[in-house]
Amino acid sequence: METQSYLSENRGEFPTDYRFDPQAARAWMEANWQSYCAVWLSLYIAAIAWLKRDREKKEKLTCKGPLLVWNISLAVFSLIAATKILPWFLYALSGKGYYYSICSASYLIENRETSYWNLLFALSKAPELGDTLFLLLKKQPLRFLHWYHHVTVLLYCWHAHSEYASTGLWFTAMNLVVHSIMYSYFAARTFGVNVRREIAMLITTLQILQMIMGFIVSLSAGYFKFYGHPCQVTPHNAIISILMYLSYLALFVAFFRDSYVRKPRVHSKKDS
Repeated sequence: METQSYLSENRGEFPTDYRFDPQAARAWMEANWQSYCAVWLSLYIAAIAWLKRDREKKEKLTCKGPLLVWNISLAVFSLIAATKILPWFLYALSGKGYYYSICSASYLIENRETSYWNLLFALSKAPELGDTLFLLLKKQPLRFLHWYHHVTVLLYCWHAHSEYASTGLWFTAMNLVVHSIMYSYFAARTFGVNVRREIAMLITTLQILQMIMGFIVSLSAGYFKFYGHPCQVTPHNAIISILMYLSYLALFVAFFRDSYVRKPRVHSKKDS
């Protein structure tokens, strides 16, 4: 009981004036996440099938204006959300320790600011599917990594939020930081900035490190749960996240190998 109380402890050091009801948000997600995900993913699959067929004999589109707005919007959202989530993440990790940062869901239950932005983060995974549509309109290759990552992230984030999985604090914080950099890079490229190839390599490296850390966090949560330590994550959620991050790690390492190791280094605007 003392450990459970410790996991729920909140010293009130963060904003509490958000007009947001975390329990109502969780109830809505519990009741609707499966049906809404089914709708989004059905539309996603249908759009992919239609666009691949429609664009087959047509010229590729540049989509420069809409794509620039898209990437800037996602970069700004990720940056703002990161500034809302990271203070609590750093407080939990440095002030309370590794175990607390993984096993306490107080960032969802007791802090309305971080709960609100975590909900927005989960919901943002639906419109992020639009990344794929731009790829197809520009007639660029659609990798398995791309659509698999989008589909599974949407499903996991909505499922995890419906359960208020405590590990989500780590997952959300890492994803927002990486996406802030990644979408800023995409925006710069779309705008015509000659970005060095090493920046793209750095972003993929950060993604690989994110997957390694996500795998470690998932394993840690599973370990704490297995050995009877209070941890606000269900066993099946921990197993799902372990398998998910392991698959991401393998796919991103393969992507890094194929993009930056096996291919000859021919400097061009496409590489910059």
